[in-house]
Amino acid sequence: MRSWWWAWVGIAVGVLFSYAFAGAVHIAKGPFIEVADSSSAIISWATDEPSNSRVWYSEDADDLTEIAEGPERTTEHRVRIEGLQPNTTYYFQIESVPSSTSSKTENPAIMSFRTVAVGQQSVHNQKASIAQRGLSTFGEEETVKR
Repeated sequence: MRSWWWAWVGIAVGVLFSYAFAGAVHIAKGPFIEVADSSSAIISWATDEPSNSRVWYSEDADDLTEIAEGPERTTEHRVRIEGLQPNTTYYFQIESVPSSTSSKTENPAIMSFRTVAVGQQSVHNQKASIAQRGLSTFGEEETVKR
């Protein structure tokens, strides 16, 4: 009798877990630092379904309070961040919400990049560095495909 009870509990937990993550947007590629110069950066990534494009960022990994957004729902996301300081490390977290639901991107990892010093060449197609791991890591095996 007890084994049946535990079997039902296991099934219920599995169904609830599957339902909770069913609406999550999955990262298909990235994120990448498409371009970073001394005062701006473009963060890009791809998702498996159309969703919004939002980047939370700041110079403090524990206080991502600045926000930059892309103009439309898409699967190929590009968000431009402006007003950055030269030669500075920035931390960021991407967010893609598929619709009016509360589901978000599958991975809340905090990533980082560094702006270049004034007068130095811009960085192009650089893989973002993982600063703090989330529930899973995305894009670790990805390379820039352009």
